[in-house]
Amino acid sequence: MRVRVGTAGLPHAAKNKGYLRGLKLLKCLGLDALEIEFVYGIDMSEGEAREVRELARRLDILLSVHAPYFINFCSEEIEKRERSVDRLVKTLEIADVLGARYVVIHAAHYMSYGPTRCYELVKYYIDKVLKLRDWKAKIAIETMAKDTQFGTLEEVVKICKEFGTERVVPCIDWAHLYIRYRGNIDFRKVLEILVTELELRELHCHFTGIRDLEDEHEPVDTGKPSLEALADALVAYRDVLSEVSIICESPLLEKDALKIKRIINDKLR
Repeated sequence: MRVRVGTAGLPHAAKNKGYLRGLKLLKCLGLDALEIEFVYGIDMSEGEAREVRELARRLDILLSVHAPYFINFCSEEIEKRERSVDRLVKTLEIADVLGARYVVIHAAHYMSYGPTRCYELVKYYIDKVLKLRDWKAKIAIETMAKDTQFGTLEEVVKICKEFGTERVVPCIDWAHLYIRYRGNIDFRKVLEILVTELELRELHCHFTGIRDLEDEHEPVDTGKPSLEALADALVAYRDVLSEVSIICESPLLEKDALKIKRIINDKLR
């Protein structure tokens, strides 16, 4: 198993210095993944994306992209759902130029529809996007923290089964799952579900500490959720999963990303 670890957005030491400087810094630190945050809109030209792609390839840094937060396939307004399609399409387009492997999305809020109807709407609009083009990047549907959001582990696994993991995969946000299930999270059980029900061999995930059961990011040494428990679970599946990419969303970013990598790699040795 190869474990790649990186940051959600540019590392702090490279803020306002551009992605090329950021990638070089990640490499110097010994990190090998970067999730480019387009959460408030796409702010990168195709020319810059091609430069980033080439440098990431040379440095062996895995790229992923986070789509805008404004996506909601269960909006009660059809026009907003269509704009969500447009936002996801534009993100997939730039992701393909970047050579990114994953486009992470927050798919929906249940709104007045409830989980069952919302699931059908998410399925409909994901299918619509997939039929537009043979996208190179995979749509990675993130597990979500709030009971009002589409994104339980069960929902994410089910939607990935619908389309196959060559096109749609989970993005396991471990802190979100910890909150959603009120702290009752069995890391090994989650991995068992992913590798048995989806036959997943590559896993993309997010990790951060949180404050109690609130979706407020804290350093990873809060122990909520437990980084040690995640490391132990990955060791148990080291011969099944070929590659795991972990994006650190802690306020300490690169410092905690290095801690994540050290703790997991020490367990794997």
